[in-house]
Amino acid sequence: MRGWGGGIFFTAFLGFFFWGFPQAFAGRPAPRSVECPSLSGWANLGAHSGCRLRFRWAEREASVCLSEAAALAWLEGDATCFSGRWKVRSAPAVGFGWNALKKTELQFLAERQASGLEKGEAQSSLFFRLKKPVERLRFRLSVLLEAGDRSGALRSLLLGQSAGATSAVLRELGHVHVMTATGIHLYAVARWSEKACEWGLSRFPFGSLFQIQRSARIAARLLWFWLWILAGARPGMLRPLCVVVLRMGAEALGLRWRAWAPLLLSLLLDLGVALFWSALGRSDAWAPGRWLYAGAVGGGLLALEYARGRGAWTEHLALAVGSWALVAPAEALLRGWVAPGTPVWSLIEIPFLASWIYPLSILISGFLALEWLELARLIASALGEGVSLGLEAAAYLSMSQPGWLWLVSPLALLGGVTIALLLWGRSFRASLLTAVFLGLGRGAIFFFSPELPAPSVTLQRLVQLDVGQGDAAWLESSDGKGRSRALGFVDVGSPSAWREALAWEWLGKNRVNKIDYVLLTHLDQDHAGELETWVSRIPIGCVTTSQVQWRSPRGQALAERLEASGVRVHSVEEDQGRPREQRCFPFKPLPPAEVSASRTGRKSANFGMTGVWVPFPEGGGYLNLGDADSVQELRFLRAFPLEVRSASLFKLSHHGSKTSSASELLKVIHPERVWLSAGVGNPHGHPHPDILWRLSQAGWGPRFERTDRVGSLEWKR
Repeated sequence: MRGWGGGIFFTAFLGFFFWGFPQAFAGRPAPRSVECPSLSGWANLGAHSGCRLRFRWAEREASVCLSEAAALAWLEGDATCFSGRWKVRSAPAVGFGWNALKKTELQFLAERQASGLEKGEAQSSLFFRLKKPVERLRFRLSVLLEAGDRSGALRSLLLGQSAGATSAVLRELGHVHVMTATGIHLYAVARWSEKACEWGLSRFPFGSLFQIQRSARIAARLLWFWLWILAGARPGMLRPLCVVVLRMGAEALGLRWRAWAPLLLSLLLDLGVALFWSALGRSDAWAPGRWLYAGAVGGGLLALEYARGRGAWTEHLALAVGSWALVAPAEALLRGWVAPGTPVWSLIEIPFLASWIYPLSILISGFLALEWLELARLIASALGEGVSLGLEAAAYLSMSQPGWLWLVSPLALLGGVTIALLLWGRSFRASLLTAVFLGLGRGAIFFFSPELPAPSVTLQRLVQLDVGQGDAAWLESSDGKGRSRALGFVDVGSPSAWREALAWEWLGKNRVNKIDYVLLTHLDQDHAGELETWVSRIPIGCVTTSQVQWRSPRGQALAERLEASGVRVHSVEEDQGRPREQRCFPFKPLPPAEVSASRTGRKSANFGMTGVWVPFPEGGGYLNLGDADSVQELRFLRAFPLEVRSASLFKLSHHGSKTSSASELLKVIHPERVWLSAGVGNPHGHPHPDILWRLSQAGWGPRFERTDRVGSLEWKR
């Protein structure tokens, strides 16, 4: 019973430490000339100088973002009041998975200590007194590692700090365990450190074998606890510990511990957490990522049960394979991508983390606490450089060899699950009959479906993507029988809009292994800035825009780089006289009208704007005039009256700028839906209040939809 009682006490202590004490300082004085926020929870570390520490501010339903100067003022003194400004913060939402809902929040950007102004009461709760030194140590460790940790992966792993795009790419390619700390990491470290402690203590003739083993377990648990605190004290990282404690309790009570119990307990723990968050009204309570992680922990511990007692390396192999085997089908279903090299990389990376990176990080944190700065800096620099070189080599190996990333269809996934059931030896006849009937049904639907009464290119799906202050539309079309897809973009947004992991999620979820075409309305950064990054991710067939844009200095440089990458460069004017199969854009581009030769400079790029008309199979169509102003809009109306007047889905020009949406245009088109692509709290003030009033007067208010409020907007046949 001692093991059971100790485990329960340890878990209860951690839970009380994390959940109970933050409530002790939930109140705050009323804001006066400066803000006195309550910095609740552990800090999220950031690499950006304007947001080095970020805390929750529960009573404002906001977050507090401390700059480097403000962070130092808070860490080194008793400052609780800051000057700064408010900002609306929003992540891009692309309409699936855990990004399906638009998430916006207020964020107070604290810039410096409010010296000479009123100060708030110093927070003196027990949790505050315990947290302050730890946060100071985490911040100093982050600054120390920054010089050598070029990718940010080491700070993400040790401190829970947000990493860069390189880390996101490596995570997608299977290097999961070097990107973000998880409970599996801490479990592996605890197992390896327990063995190391047993070996070290056995060298000295003090105490019995039982005392040595008990001391090693205590040291391993304390190490687990300290690494958990360094990584930001995220509750999810304690999931393996909870399962281990329950196993100890079952053994102490004499209960039978079955092999499938860890998986069941992991899922039940997450079910309880999800129900709790759902009761509190949190939108991410049932996020798929939560269940993926639960499956990873449960699968790893399930495999570990079968390998227990067969040696440390066999147990490690079981943990690496088991933590991926259950997650892979779920990722294939949710995201479309599967990285088959994940267990192989885990076999290499987890021992390296457990035996080198984590021990060295603990050593560095100890030297920092003792103020041995030069020694801490020397080890941190060597560790950062070593990890960076290793990641660069791993990235090169993963991206240079084919087969490190698989695009898996739901049908292939179903076949794989069926084969797994057959090999498992359970329900053989039922699995075989299911596979046969599903295969026959799929074949019947494919071969005997009637032809669609539609033109040779039929739009099936259109998504105005939430890319912040920019524009990007995703188009999916098919041939007359719906048996082949053409996929492409109308504009691609800016580099700041697509986080690397988000881009891979979009490609995987939509089963995309190539992009057939990209049409650019013009070459402004918020419409075309992400193009070259997309070219580096995935094959692109062709890119087209107007001749005016290609002749500009920016266009000439872009065309050279695209052609060097093997991408065909077209112009919408030249494509007009070609057969459909030789064109780049499968629908109808609207070339710029009445472009003067004197207006082709960089400052007049909007006068070379290309519009887009995409007909719907049932009538009407999608009209996109890019960043056209009111003068340009009327020129499009005169040059293409039929297309403009037939628009049943109209995307407002220039993000709802004051210079767009001419009154004459609003009088002649009668769309069923009106879309706006703009960023939350953008500095341009889009959409302009005059435009909103004009739309209301035209009776368009109920039809108006905005990406900055609801996320991505979709039309589907």
